[in-house]
Amino acid sequence: MELIDAKSADSILPRSPVSHGSQNAAGIRAAVQAAATRAQRKLLAEAVEDKGSPLCGDRPEELDFRNGRIVRKGEPESGESFTAFLARNGNVPVGAIASIKPDQDAPQYWTYS
Repeated sequence: MELIDAKSADSILPRSPVSHGSQNAAGIRAAVQAAATRAQRKLLAEAVEDKGSPLCGDRPEELDFRNGRIVRKGEPESGESFTAFLARNGNVPVGAIASIKPDQDAPQYWTYS
């Protein structure tokens, strides 16, 4: 978790609902989840292309995340740590941005945390 840098309420980010405490948490959950999924896919794609990675040449769909590591599915000791991957690649952050447009019918189903 200490490696995650989440940003909110920045004018360079996609538009989002006004923050109203717990309502904001419910309103942006889908966008946060989509951005996290994109960042994971990006990290896996970079790992399999990285000639210095023990996962070079693998297919992204064969990989998983376990205990701060990128590993082959079913092989928790394989692969490498996120920090080792990032250090070898100049500590350039791997991130993604996502925005979600509300469904027209969603208001009748909205709930708040």
